[in-house]
Formats: sequence, structure tokens, C-alpha cells
Amino acid sequence: MRRVGLLSSLFFFLLLGVAFAVGGYENTEIGKILGGIGTQKSQTADVPAPDPSKLCEYLVDVDGWKSGECDKLKMSGTPAGDMVKVEKEYRDGDKVITIIIFNGIMAQSSWAPFAQEVKVDNDKELGGFTTINGFRAGFNYRKKEHSGSIVIPLTDDVKNRAPNAVMGVNFENMDYEEVVDFMENFDIGSIVDLFQ
Repeated sequence: MRRVGLLSSLFFFLLLGVAFAVGGYENTEIGKILGGIGTQKSQTADVPAPDPSKLCEYLVDVDGWKSGECDKLKMSGTPAGDMVKVEKEYRDGDKVITIIIFNGIMAQSSWAPFAQEVKVDNDKELGGFTTINGFRAGFNYRKKEHSGSIVIPLTDDVKNRAPNAVMGVNFENMDYEEVVDFMENFDIGSIVDLFQ
């Protein structure tokens, strides 16, 4: 029974990377243009994953928003090295923000659509880059649905080094600029330090 749980957790990590990298982008212009291209060298197996409880400390409650528990998972001894994932949801009426911090190959896959620095703006979507607390972030915003994703590579040198971890932000019923403002509540620099 324990082995099944471990295998399902590993399978979850693999699916998480694929879903975040492809699922949010495959039917968008940026996804069609890039198709998950990533050219940076992987270094994730050499970087230890922090304790998920420590990561959860940085997913603070935000005034005016109802927040759920911080779900956490850590796996050690995988071929890709230590893996960690934490997730917390925030709600304000019909607005929903889900923050996920994870590392490994799925983190690199999540950043891959943005690595080529392509920007998209058409009737259906807007894709591009912004800065949150001094860190570069890529976003994909579906205009009609008022939903999308933001990916923040948890590295201080994203131009020269593939991220070994990312903070992914999925949002519903709100403009991406409002989500950027919301993310200013988090100490991203301290989270980056945990993955160094």
C-alpha cells in the first residue's frame, strides 16, 4: 500500500509539470509558437529541496482573502533528486488564486514557454512578462475568461540558468495586473534563498 502511495505521488509530480507547462498554454498562441521549447541546461538533481513546512511559512494569509491550508509534499531519492511541492488557495468572492511552489524538471517545463521571451497580444489572450518584488515573471492571460497563469522562476539569474524551482500562480475571475499586485504580499526573495 505504501508503494502505491509513493508511485502515485511521483506520477503526480510528473503530471503537474506537464499540466502546468502544456495544459495552460497548449491552446494559446504562445503555446503554439513555442510548443514547450526549453534551451537551458538542467541542474535540478544537484540542488536539495527545502522542507515544505518552511515554504508554507512564506505563503502567508492576505487581508481580505480567505485562505485554505497549505498542502505540502516532499519526495527524496528520485532519479531527478529531491522533489517538493506546496500549494495554497486564496478566495475573495468569485476570485480565486492558487499558488503552487515546486521544483525539478516540471519547474523547468513550466518556464519553458517563457524562456524564449515571446510576447502575445490578440483578441483572446495576452502573454508577456512583468516584475514581481524584483523577480521576472511570465504570464498568460485569457481575456474573455479573466483567468490565466503567472510563472515566477525561483532563481536570481533566469537569463543564464534554468530555474530549479518555480512559483506558479493560477487565477480565475480577475485581471492579471490585480494578481501581480496580490503577489507583492509574498517574500519571493526568501523563497528563492531556500532553493539555493
